[in-house]
Amino acid sequence: MAGRVKIAVDTGGTFTDICLFDEETRELSVKKVSSTPGNPALAVTAGILEIIKERGTEPGEMGMVLHGTTVATNALLERRGAPAALITTAGFRDLLYIGRQNRAWLPWKKPGTVRRQVYGRCKSFCGSGRHPALS
Repeated sequence: MAGRVKIAVDTGGTFTDICLFDEETRELSVKKVSSTPGNPALAVTAGILEIIKERGTEPGEMGMVLHGTTVATNALLERRGAPAALITTAGFRDLLYIGRQNRAWLPWKKPGTVRRQVYGRCKSFCGSGRHPALS
């Protein structure tokens, strides 16, 4: 059945997690592969191909692929990489500032200077930068 499988991917700095949900059987499968920081697409592609092979799923059965990443958020919090800003939904600008971290390995400091680099905006925008209702 076309489109019966949903896949979700979370790309992290160390591991890339892949979840496959089969709408027909209601089964959830999970796979963890090593991330490829130089080219994150390699781990995403490898992970998806591995999990669909293990499940006996054909690529044409994928109806949805969702992707998220913690890499950018971690870089912002750890003050690594190029200068950057975070744009979030209006009302959530302070989320990183008030967030609770329970990671002993992460030298957590309230991101006071990062807070100035967070901007809240109303509603969602398309990839073109235009608001969907105005497009």
